[in-house]
Amino acid sequence: MNPPGSFSLLSGLGMMAIALGAVLAWRTRTRSAWAFFGAGALAWTAGVALKVAWALPFNKPILAFFSRHLGHASGPVSWVYIGLLTGIFEVGATWAIVHFTRMRRASADEAMAFGLGFGAIEALLLGVVSVLAIVVAMLFWTKLPESARNVLGGHPPRWMVLIPVVERAYTVVAHAVSCLLVFQGVQQRRAGPLVASFVYKTLIDGFAAWGIMAWSVRSNTAHLVWFEVVMCTLVLLSVPLCRRMLTPFHRFVGARPLAHGGS
Repeated sequence: MNPPGSFSLLSGLGMMAIALGAVLAWRTRTRSAWAFFGAGALAWTAGVALKVAWALPFNKPILAFFSRHLGHASGPVSWVYIGLLTGIFEVGATWAIVHFTRMRRASADEAMAFGLGFGAIEALLLGVVSVLAIVVAMLFWTKLPESARNVLGGHPPRWMVLIPVVERAYTVVAHAVSCLLVFQGVQQRRAGPLVASFVYKTLIDGFAAWGIMAWSVRSNTAHLVWFEVVMCTLVLLSVPLCRRMLTPFHRFVGARPLAHGGS
Protein backbone atom coordinates (compact mmCIF):
# COMPACT_ATOMS: atom_id res chain seq x y z
CA MET A 1 0.00 0.00 0.00
CA ASN A 2 1.45 3.33 -1.11
CA PRO A 3 1.05 6.61 0.80
CA PRO A 4 -1.52 9.12 -0.48
CA GLY A 5 -0.37 11.67 -3.03
CA SER A 6 -0.54 15.42 -2.63
CA PHE A 7 -3.59 15.43 -4.94
CA SER A 8 -5.56 13.89 -2.06
CA LEU A 9 -5.23 17.18 -0.19
CA LEU A 10 -7.79 18.69 -2.56
CA SER A 11 -10.68 16.95 -0.77
CA GLY A 12 -9.97 18.67 2.53
CA LEU A 13 -9.07 21.96 0.92
CA GLY A 14 -12.27 21.82 -1.11
CA MET A 15 -14.38 21.22 2.01
CA MET A 16 -12.73 24.18 3.70
CA ALA A 17 -13.37 26.31 0.60
CA ILE A 18 -17.07 25.36 0.67
CA ALA A 19 -17.31 26.44 4.32
CA LEU A 20 -15.46 29.73 3.96
CA GLY A 21 -16.99 30.52 0.57
CA ALA A 22 -20.58 30.06 1.79
CA VAL A 23 -20.05 32.27 4.85
CA LEU A 24 -18.08 35.00 3.10
CA ALA A 25 -20.45 35.12 0.11
CA TRP A 26 -23.51 35.51 2.35
CA ARG A 27 -21.75 38.02 4.59
CA THR A 28 -20.73 40.09 1.54
CA ARG A 29 -24.21 39.94 0.02
CA THR A 30 -26.27 40.68 3.13
CA ARG A 31 -23.89 42.21 5.69
CA SER A 32 -25.45 39.93 8.30
CA ALA A 33 -23.68 40.23 11.64
CA TRP A 34 -20.98 37.69 12.41
CA ALA A 35 -22.95 36.83 15.55
CA PHE A 36 -25.50 34.91 13.48
CA PHE A 37 -22.88 32.78 11.75
CA GLY A 38 -21.29 32.19 15.15
CA ALA A 39 -24.60 31.24 16.75
CA GLY A 40 -25.16 28.67 14.01
CA ALA A 41 -21.70 27.23 14.61
CA LEU A 42 -22.46 27.11 18.34
CA ALA A 43 -25.72 25.25 17.68
CA TRP A 44 -23.89 22.65 15.59
CA THR A 45 -21.22 22.24 18.27
CA ALA A 46 -23.79 21.81 21.02
CA GLY A 47 -25.91 19.39 19.00
CA VAL A 48 -22.99 17.21 17.96
CA ALA A 49 -21.51 17.23 21.47
CA LEU A 50 -24.82 16.08 22.95
CA LYS A 51 -25.20 13.43 20.25
CA VAL A 52 -21.70 12.08 20.89
CA ALA A 53 -22.28 12.16 24.65
CA TRP A 54 -25.32 9.95 24.11
CA ALA A 55 -23.79 7.72 21.44
CA LEU A 56 -20.60 6.75 23.25
CA PRO A 57 -22.24 4.92 26.16
CA PHE A 58 -25.56 3.94 24.58
CA ASN A 59 -25.29 3.28 20.83
CA LYS A 60 -23.42 -0.02 21.00
CA PRO A 61 -25.78 -1.73 23.50
CA ILE A 62 -28.88 -0.31 21.83
CA LEU A 63 -27.83 -1.45 18.35
CA ALA A 64 -26.84 -4.85 19.77
CA PHE A 65 -30.28 -5.14 21.38
CA PHE A 66 -31.94 -4.42 18.03
CA SER A 67 -29.75 -7.05 16.35
CA ARG A 68 -30.55 -9.73 18.95
CA HIS A 69 -34.28 -9.18 19.30
CA LEU A 70 -35.66 -7.65 16.09
CA GLY A 71 -34.42 -10.08 13.45
CA HIS A 72 -34.74 -8.70 9.91
CA ALA A 73 -36.29 -5.51 11.25
CA SER A 74 -33.13 -4.65 13.17
CA GLY A 75 -31.57 -2.97 10.14
CA PRO A 76 -34.37 -0.48 9.41
CA VAL A 77 -34.90 0.20 13.11
CA SER A 78 -31.19 0.91 13.52
CA TRP A 79 -31.17 3.34 10.59
CA VAL A 80 -34.17 5.19 12.01
CA TYR A 81 -32.55 5.27 15.44
CA ILE A 82 -29.36 6.84 14.04
CA GLY A 83 -31.45 9.40 12.17
CA LEU A 84 -33.48 10.20 15.29
CA LEU A 85 -30.32 11.08 17.20
CA THR A 86 -29.57 13.79 14.66
CA GLY A 87 -33.15 15.02 14.67
CA ILE A 88 -33.31 15.17 18.45
CA PHE A 89 -29.94 16.67 19.25
CA GLU A 90 -29.12 18.89 16.27
CA VAL A 91 -32.62 20.28 15.78
CA GLY A 92 -33.09 20.44 19.55
CA ALA A 93 -29.93 22.50 20.02
CA THR A 94 -30.96 24.81 17.18
CA TRP A 95 -34.41 25.30 18.67
CA ALA A 96 -33.00 26.07 22.13
CA ILE A 97 -30.57 28.71 20.87
CA VAL A 98 -33.16 30.34 18.62
CA HIS A 99 -36.00 30.19 21.16
CA PHE A 100 -34.14 31.42 24.23
CA THR A 101 -32.02 34.18 22.66
CA ARG A 102 -32.55 37.24 20.52
CA MET A 103 -31.98 34.99 17.51
CA ARG A 104 -35.75 34.44 17.51
CA ARG A 105 -36.15 37.96 16.08
CA ALA A 106 -33.81 37.36 13.14
CA SER A 107 -34.61 38.49 9.63
CA ALA A 108 -34.53 36.08 6.70
CA ASP A 109 -30.94 37.02 5.84
CA GLU A 110 -29.87 36.59 9.46
CA ALA A 111 -31.62 33.22 9.77
CA MET A 112 -29.82 32.06 6.63
CA ALA A 113 -26.53 33.27 8.11
CA PHE A 114 -27.27 31.12 11.17
CA GLY A 115 -27.95 28.08 8.96
CA LEU A 116 -24.81 28.63 6.91
CA GLY A 117 -22.78 28.97 10.10
CA PHE A 118 -24.26 25.67 11.29
CA GLY A 119 -23.22 23.84 8.14
CA ALA A 120 -19.97 25.67 7.52
CA ILE A 121 -18.35 24.82 10.84
CA GLU A 122 -18.91 21.12 10.13
CA ALA A 123 -17.45 21.41 6.63
CA LEU A 124 -14.50 23.44 7.89
CA LEU A 125 -13.59 21.01 10.68
CA LEU A 126 -13.94 17.97 8.42
CA GLY A 127 -11.73 19.68 5.85
CA VAL A 128 -9.07 20.50 8.44
CA VAL A 129 -9.10 16.92 9.75
CA SER A 130 -8.83 15.56 6.21
CA VAL A 131 -5.86 17.78 5.34
CA LEU A 132 -4.06 16.98 8.59
CA ALA A 133 -4.61 13.24 8.12
CA ILE A 134 -3.16 13.32 4.60
CA VAL A 135 -0.19 15.44 5.67
CA VAL A 136 0.58 13.12 8.59
CA ALA A 137 0.29 10.09 6.28
CA MET A 138 2.65 11.63 3.74
CA LEU A 139 5.24 12.54 6.38
CA PHE A 140 5.07 9.50 8.66
CA TRP A 141 3.76 6.72 6.43
CA THR A 142 6.00 3.93 7.68
CA LYS A 143 5.24 4.75 11.33
CA LEU A 144 1.45 4.53 10.95
CA PRO A 145 -0.39 1.36 12.05
CA GLU A 146 -1.60 -0.91 9.28
CA SER A 147 -5.24 -0.04 9.92
CA ALA A 148 -4.50 3.65 9.28
CA ARG A 149 -2.50 2.88 6.14
CA ASN A 150 -5.41 0.83 4.78
CA VAL A 151 -7.71 3.82 5.21
CA LEU A 152 -5.38 6.56 3.97
CA GLY A 153 -3.25 4.76 1.41
CA GLY A 154 -3.60 4.01 -2.26
CA HIS A 155 -4.30 6.17 -5.27
CA PRO A 156 -8.03 6.19 -6.06
CA PRO A 157 -9.26 7.85 -9.27
CA ARG A 158 -8.59 11.56 -9.10
CA TRP A 159 -12.23 12.50 -9.63
CA MET A 160 -13.05 10.90 -6.27
CA VAL A 161 -11.48 13.85 -4.44
CA LEU A 162 -14.58 15.78 -5.49
CA ILE A 163 -17.02 13.50 -3.66
CA PRO A 164 -16.38 14.88 -0.14
CA VAL A 165 -16.52 18.42 -1.54
CA VAL A 166 -19.88 17.86 -3.22
CA GLU A 167 -21.14 16.11 -0.08
CA ARG A 168 -20.24 19.11 2.08
CA ALA A 169 -21.86 21.50 -0.39
CA TYR A 170 -25.26 19.81 -0.31
CA THR A 171 -24.96 19.18 3.43
CA VAL A 172 -24.52 22.90 4.07
CA VAL A 173 -27.72 23.43 2.08
CA ALA A 174 -29.53 20.77 4.12
CA HIS A 175 -28.44 22.37 7.40
CA ALA A 176 -29.62 25.78 6.17
CA VAL A 177 -33.04 24.39 5.18
CA SER A 178 -33.42 22.72 8.57
CA CYS A 179 -32.45 25.87 10.45
CA LEU A 180 -34.84 28.03 8.43
CA LEU A 181 -37.68 25.71 9.39
CA VAL A 182 -36.74 26.07 13.06
CA PHE A 183 -36.75 29.85 12.76
CA GLN A 184 -40.16 29.72 11.11
CA GLY A 185 -41.56 27.53 13.86
CA VAL A 186 -40.20 29.73 16.65
CA GLN A 187 -41.19 33.03 15.08
CA GLN A 188 -44.68 31.91 14.08
CA ARG A 189 -45.16 29.91 17.29
CA ARG A 190 -46.13 26.86 15.21
CA ALA A 191 -45.13 23.25 15.79
CA GLY A 192 -45.43 22.24 12.13
CA PRO A 193 -42.14 23.71 10.86
CA LEU A 194 -40.29 22.40 13.90
CA VAL A 195 -41.62 18.90 13.26
CA ALA A 196 -40.72 19.27 9.57
CA SER A 197 -37.14 20.20 10.50
CA PHE A 198 -36.92 17.24 12.86
CA VAL A 199 -38.28 14.79 10.27
CA TYR A 200 -36.05 16.27 7.55
CA LYS A 201 -32.85 15.80 9.56
CA THR A 202 -33.96 12.35 10.76
CA LEU A 203 -34.62 11.16 7.21
CA ILE A 204 -31.32 12.49 5.88
CA ASP A 205 -29.18 10.88 8.57
CA GLY A 206 -31.31 7.73 8.57
CA PHE A 207 -30.65 7.40 4.84
CA ALA A 208 -26.94 8.00 5.46
CA ALA A 209 -26.96 5.26 8.11
CA TRP A 210 -28.57 2.89 5.61
CA GLY A 211 -25.87 3.71 3.06
CA ILE A 212 -23.08 2.99 5.53
CA MET A 213 -24.57 -0.01 7.33
CA ALA A 214 -26.42 -1.78 4.52
CA TRP A 215 -25.18 -0.57 1.14
CA SER A 216 -21.41 -0.59 1.73
CA VAL A 217 -20.82 2.94 0.47
CA ARG A 218 -17.47 3.05 2.26
CA SER A 219 -16.08 0.08 0.33
CA ASN A 220 -17.97 0.12 -2.99
CA THR A 221 -17.22 3.06 -5.27
CA ALA A 222 -20.27 2.56 -7.51
CA HIS A 223 -22.58 2.44 -4.49
CA LEU A 224 -20.94 5.55 -3.07
CA VAL A 225 -21.46 7.52 -6.27
CA TRP A 226 -25.12 6.54 -6.58
CA PHE A 227 -25.69 7.26 -2.92
CA GLU A 228 -24.23 10.76 -3.27
CA VAL A 229 -26.27 11.43 -6.41
CA VAL A 230 -29.51 10.42 -4.68
CA MET A 231 -28.70 12.36 -1.51
CA CYS A 232 -27.71 15.49 -3.42
CA THR A 233 -30.88 15.30 -5.50
CA LEU A 234 -33.11 14.91 -2.45
CA VAL A 235 -31.50 17.89 -0.71
CA LEU A 236 -31.75 20.11 -3.79
CA LEU A 237 -35.41 19.15 -4.24
CA SER A 238 -36.08 20.31 -0.69
CA VAL A 239 -34.91 23.84 -1.45
CA PRO A 240 -37.86 25.00 -3.62
CA LEU A 241 -40.22 23.06 -1.34
CA CYS A 242 -38.87 24.94 1.66
CA ARG A 243 -39.09 28.28 -0.15
CA ARG A 244 -42.76 27.63 -0.87
CA MET A 245 -43.40 26.62 2.73
CA LEU A 246 -41.72 29.62 4.31
CA THR A 247 -43.81 32.71 4.84
CA PRO A 248 -41.75 35.85 4.23
CA PHE A 249 -39.91 36.58 7.44
CA HIS A 250 -41.16 40.16 7.72
CA ARG A 251 -44.62 38.72 8.43
CA PHE A 252 -43.40 36.65 11.35
CA VAL A 253 -44.55 37.64 14.79
CA GLY A 254 -41.93 39.96 16.26
CA ALA A 255 -39.51 39.43 13.40
CA ARG A 256 -37.28 42.34 12.48
CA PRO A 257 -33.64 42.71 11.47
CA LEU A 258 -31.09 42.89 14.24
CA ALA A 259 -27.71 44.58 14.20
CA HIS A 260 -25.78 44.37 10.94
CA GLY A 261 -22.15 44.96 10.20
CA GLY A 262 -19.21 43.78 12.25
CA SER A 263 -21.04 43.13 15.51
